[in-house]
Amino acid sequence: MLGTLEVRAEDGWRVLRSGRQRTVLALLIVHANRFVSSSRLIDELWAQRPPNSAANALQVFVHQLRQFLGDGALATKPGGYLLSVADGDADTMRFESLVLAARAAVDRGEHRKALALVDDAVALWRSQPFSDVPEGEELAAEHVRLDELSWSARQYRADALLGTGKFAEAVGELRALTTEQPLNEGHWVRLMAALYGAGRQADALEAYRAAREILVSSLGVEPGEALRERHAQILAAVPIGEIVSVQSTSDGPAELPAGTTVLTGRERELERLAEVFSGPAPLAVVSGQAGIGKTALAVHFGHSIADRFPDGQLFVDLRGHGELPPMAPAEAMGRFLRALGVEPESVPADPDEASAALRSRLKGRRVLLVLDNAGDAEQVRPVLPGETGCGVLVTSRSSLGGLVALNEARPIAAGVLDAEQSVLLVRRIVGSALIDADPVAARELAEQCAGLPLALRVVSAHLLLHPGLDVAGMVARLRAGRLSELAIPGDPRAAVRSAFALSYYALPEAARVLFRRLSVIPGPTFGTDAAACLVESDVDGVLAVLVEAHLVEEPRPGRYRMHDLLREFAAELAAQVDDTGALRETLSLWYLHAVCAAVSAAMPGQLAAIELPSLTAAVKEPEFADAASANAWLGTEEENAVAVALAAGASELTWKIALALVPHLDRAKHFRARLEVAEAGLAAARALGDAHAESRMLSNLGLAHHGASRYDEATRYQRESLAVAEAAADERGQLVALGNLAMALEETGTLEEAEGCYRRSLAIAERRDEPGITALVLHNLGILLKLAKRYEESIEVLERAIGTWRELGNDWAEAMAQSIVGDSLDGLERHEEAMRAFALAEPTIREAGDPRGAARCVRGVGTALRRLGRYEESLEHLLRALAEFEESGEEYGIASTNVEIGHTLAELGRRAEAITRWRAALAWLEERGMPETESVRELLGA
Repeated sequence: MLGTLEVRAEDGWRVLRSGRQRTVLALLIVHANRFVSSSRLIDELWAQRPPNSAANALQVFVHQLRQFLGDGALATKPGGYLLSVADGDADTMRFESLVLAARAAVDRGEHRKALALVDDAVALWRSQPFSDVPEGEELAAEHVRLDELSWSARQYRADALLGTGKFAEAVGELRALTTEQPLNEGHWVRLMAALYGAGRQADALEAYRAAREILVSSLGVEPGEALRERHAQILAAVPIGEIVSVQSTSDGPAELPAGTTVLTGRERELERLAEVFSGPAPLAVVSGQAGIGKTALAVHFGHSIADRFPDGQLFVDLRGHGELPPMAPAEAMGRFLRALGVEPESVPADPDEASAALRSRLKGRRVLLVLDNAGDAEQVRPVLPGETGCGVLVTSRSSLGGLVALNEARPIAAGVLDAEQSVLLVRRIVGSALIDADPVAARELAEQCAGLPLALRVVSAHLLLHPGLDVAGMVARLRAGRLSELAIPGDPRAAVRSAFALSYYALPEAARVLFRRLSVIPGPTFGTDAAACLVESDVDGVLAVLVEAHLVEEPRPGRYRMHDLLREFAAELAAQVDDTGALRETLSLWYLHAVCAAVSAAMPGQLAAIELPSLTAAVKEPEFADAASANAWLGTEEENAVAVALAAGASELTWKIALALVPHLDRAKHFRARLEVAEAGLAAARALGDAHAESRMLSNLGLAHHGASRYDEATRYQRESLAVAEAAADERGQLVALGNLAMALEETGTLEEAEGCYRRSLAIAERRDEPGITALVLHNLGILLKLAKRYEESIEVLERAIGTWRELGNDWAEAMAQSIVGDSLDGLERHEEAMRAFALAEPTIREAGDPRGAARCVRGVGTALRRLGRYEESLEHLLRALAEFEESGEEYGIASTNVEIGHTLAELGRRAEAITRWRAALAWLEERGMPETESVRELLGA
């Protein structure tokens, strides 16, 4: 909340669309883990002038927040709500905790620790608190409190800088504070000490004169005792050590390299390291891919905690990944022993004796050991201290799971930076002028570097080294060849490709092969089954090797992904060694088989008849035990299957995968993906001159437009599909086109022609003995008859469809048909039966992963309740349905539900609110020429 209000989710930072939702969430976070009454929230939202609908509106906001936050964090209590927030999960809480800890550290004289704490706190402050949150009285007051706390933090930072003898650095901080708060005498006292400590006695005295002038002219008072005393001390040339207590340093080794001044985006990792090093014998392993900034992170953290290890800080590069051979543990121990005062001739040559000598030397001391670039656990174990008191920080491209398992090391994975952090890192290196001149190009620059700190530092160096090069120019160079541009000539350590190559060539042969070939998988993540198509080795074991080496990530069990730049590096290697064309064809064919198997298991009877080319003997045929596992696979692999189809080009695999995906994409209402893959399938069919495939893809494209509510285009494509099928004497193509044409005609209100198409389609399906198509046509005909208010006929037809779906084992389709029966029962004024039908259907539809279908059932119950006169219950169900439609982006569902909510509000005597709902619905219905438009106009009297 120290800036815009954002919430971290698994897929990244998310932002609430509604300003009032942000206000509710902000106030709940301010009072985290405490009860907040509804009246208090309403006062904050409407400045103590709430509308009559305020309570209902608040309920909707809270419902939407629950869906947004998940995990049951927001609980309803009598008369209000309670938001559970863990310590540190809110940046305001974390900020206040760090500032208070910094004050305590200053009071104890632990100035280095205070400085690190304040810097961590200030890093959380992105801009003004609640910058995108409409503030009421309480949030405005909290804003003021946080501003005051921010000023305090800066004062503690100045105290810490003075306490560590960093007088020149303290001057800048205190100049700013005295400018912003010129009447705060404490700031002037500190500024005078900083100037005096920096050897600027005259400037310190001038600061006193300026402070006195401001106090006299503004308040008519002379400086206070503290300010006068500081003036006297400086006039008397009192040593700075008597004015400011500077923290002493140790005579022990201080081997940490110079730290970076622009460490960015590592708050989470630094917080985790701080947690590990709060224990008595900390051992942490920072791991991550090449170029991720492990060493920079370790060195920065090491400097921040150096004061806690007064007996010294040791550092060694173990060369686990590099052109030189890995350093033997004995060599590392010898270095450390000599740094700790052992004479060179007294350092044991035997590794075991050296390990024992090092443990003895470290006994009773507090020393920090940073073991950089470890290759494996055996390089580290002999160097570990034997007792508590010392701390060990290891970095490695491997996870070093053995240290975690046997030595109680705590793993800390360093990940890539997000787009905002990436731009900030470049800004801190090159300055704001270049970034602000073209922020769009700066964002693309960050995307091209894929969040890899080494890549970001290399492009920053190019910008600094070439004054005529702007950000857009750098982006153009990256587009032309990223890996070639992400290098500094003559310095292999500043080259992304070189860094990746060191990791690649350290792999066993089987892992190298799989790493290269994984680059042909076009989707963002993949599973072991897809990877298994590409090699003949033990995929699980080889993937484990790649994960350990941080060349592949495992964001969740069984799902893997490659960093964007690593994928490009792997593709370069594969193009040199492997037959990538054959690999892509094998992958595409496997996905076709897998999609067909999953759709058959999840939605029996709905898979189109597709002739499947055989898989090679080395590739395992995909199988699914039940509908649940098939549905889960489809939800996870949809993006990959679409990407594979798009990448296949002018191949029969393109249109076949597109056709196989239809039932899933239709049920999931993923119309954009369906449109994209249908267009690719149509292009492939036409390139192949396959009329059968062309008819199916035209119909598929029509359905994609249908799902996007573009019914005229849907009708045009379905008519074209029917014409192609008739010209080719393709009876099954006619069957499909007729059924889909009927649905498009139905949406435009052309019910008579639509019914004729359905009945022609039904006759063909029954003659061909295709039960799945027969059930689908009956299902859709039942919907049409319901729209025509021929409810008895609708129920009769739908019962036939339900029976066939049940025989086929398609639970989702059976439940959907049952929900349409509920609509028809409601039309017959059999409202209790209708509610039972909707309630019976909803759980099955929801379990099948169809939230829109489930929301439709909830709306059906709400409508039936209204017709039974149970208006409050009706409104509750309808608002719930509306929230679910909004969450899933179902625009027609939103409009039609608003119409129903309007009816219920009107029955409750809330006519003004009803009109607002109807107007919102009418705007959408009119824009698309929907059949319901006229009836809503009548409701409004328009």
